[in-house]
Amino acid sequence: MAETKNIFKKALWIVVGVLVAVILFLYYANFSDGYRAGVPIKVSHKGKIIKTYEGELNEGGLTSNAEGVLPAKWQFSIRSSHKEVREQLEEAIEKNKRVKVYYHEKYVRFFWLGDTKYFVYKVQILED
Repeated sequence: MAETKNIFKKALWIVVGVLVAVILFLYYANFSDGYRAGVPIKVSHKGKIIKTYEGELNEGGLTSNAEGVLPAKWQFSIRSSHKEVREQLEEAIEKNKRVKVYYHEKYVRFFWLGDTKYFVYKVQILED
């Protein structure tokens, strides 16, 4: 009986360890890195209990869907700790400047981090 309890405890610790490792991997690992260019059209601080920063970039061009022809927009999230990124995007919105945004794409979306899997970490305001 005691041997069965020990085996069960070991199996439980292994399952918990694997689960923690998977969650940490999904939280810290990036699926892809890249950049996009366009005109930022929105930066907002949204949420009822957990506030996140969300943005939208007009990449130019048009897409066709059931609603008709729409401008190509890309939605992204900004970590709360990246205040400089938010300020640069807000400046670009005010001055109607094109930007190049660098981002990390995560494997999954964690609701407390943002509404998307794309996290902008650097902004470069492009010259005319």
